[in-house]
Amino acid sequence: MPIFAAVAAVGAGLVVAIEEASGHAHLGLTAVGLAVGVPLAVYLLSLWAIYLRILRDRFHQLTVPITAALILGAVLTPAPVLVMGLLLTVMVAVKVALRVRDDRRATSD
Repeated sequence: MPIFAAVAAVGAGLVVAIEEASGHAHLGLTAVGLAVGVPLAVYLLSLWAIYLRILRDRFHQLTVPITAALILGAVLTPAPVLVMGLLLTVMVAVKVALRVRDDRRATSD
């Protein structure tokens, strides 16, 4: 399953990012961004494919693939790993807000 390989590859990509930040590797920020971003996008899309059937509204369904696309775009930024972390933080906040909204609607009905 690609989800397990993606998790392992994200870990390896983070090691590459640490090595680049500490000055032990000289790959460049784009290579570091690709090492983290591509497996992260694969992980998000794999997880999204598993949960797609239980997601109800369209906005909830599109949150993860939009984030995956933005993560791939973050590869080209000057600080790709930081931008990816911020994008994931925003995605989690949106997902929590949607969940709270859905729970409130369910209890009010």
